[in-house]
Amino acid sequence: MGFTLIELLLVLSLLLALGLVAQPIYQNYVERGYQLQAQADLLACAQRLHRSALGHYSYLGHADTNGDGIGDGDSGPIAVTVCPHLESSLSPYVFTIRAASDAFELTATPREATDIGQRGALSLDHVGVRRWDANDDERFTDDELQWPLS
Repeated sequence: MGFTLIELLLVLSLLLALGLVAQPIYQNYVERGYQLQAQADLLACAQRLHRSALGHYSYLGHADTNGDGIGDGDSGPIAVTVCPHLESSLSPYVFTIRAASDAFELTATPREATDIGQRGALSLDHVGVRRWDANDDERFTDDELQWPLS
């Protein structure tokens, strides 16, 4: 008992059609997972910044401007000593901080080399305001004051 060539071609074409339908769904699932991880990372880093500010009375000095991992500036990539969980270069997001003595804004921006660029940047500030650049135009507008829900 064997299979004819037509039967094999039919099965292969069905598998190809299923693959073409499943691939975009899977890609969206993966992108959403990365976005949720970036949201969790922003919240964890904000907690660490709040704890640090309790002792130093300021949010200044948590940006790593020279790449040594130690906070030495007020704006730029977040220092590894402040938020060590953001250290991975494998993350599809780049995490930055912009700080003043009594305020900060953390931003997670998709890396250029990844395919999640259309997801847009995420932001979290010192009072918990969450922003999402939903249209990916590199700026936050008044209607982008919420992270994506799904």
